[in-house]
Amino acid sequence: MTVLYEDKVARALLAENAAAHGHVLVQPVKEARKLSDLSKDESEHFFLVASYTAAILFQGLQAEGTNIIINEEEEQLTAHVIARKSDDGLDFQWDPQEIEEGVMTEVQDRIKDKTFMLGKTSEEIPKDDKPQDGDRPDDAPKDEIKQAEEEENYLIKQLIRTP
Repeated sequence: MTVLYEDKVARALLAENAAAHGHVLVQPVKEARKLSDLSKDESEHFFLVASYTAAILFQGLQAEGTNIIINEEEEQLTAHVIARKSDDGLDFQWDPQEIEEGVMTEVQDRIKDKTFMLGKTSEEIPKDDKPQDGDRPDDAPKDEIKQAEEEENYLIKQLIRTP
């Protein structure tokens, strides 16, 4: 596989068995089969690389959209970032399941009051609503992730120049 980008936390590779032109795999560098195998900072960085990859597919390939599909079924946790165009023939359909009204109400009650945080910065969220230490393991090497974030321009340059 062709490595497009790699830092100490995540890598982006061109998919060998691509679903479309512009199918990129984003994987953590460390062995991880599930998102829960990553620390909070590693997860954030993993999704940041996937998000940047999607933006680069828009710009570099003039994609009309992208799909980001997380797969925890493979040997390594993978985000499939797939460039989309009209009439590309890809069909990611599934059979919807009917959910009982009581279950839907419970789901709504558990998440609705947290949606006010969408689009807000960390400083705008009341302290009581922020994730607390211990909510998730936080053993990521912070200086390495900070350095990797400074190298993001490298990611953009590499993904744009890759055919």
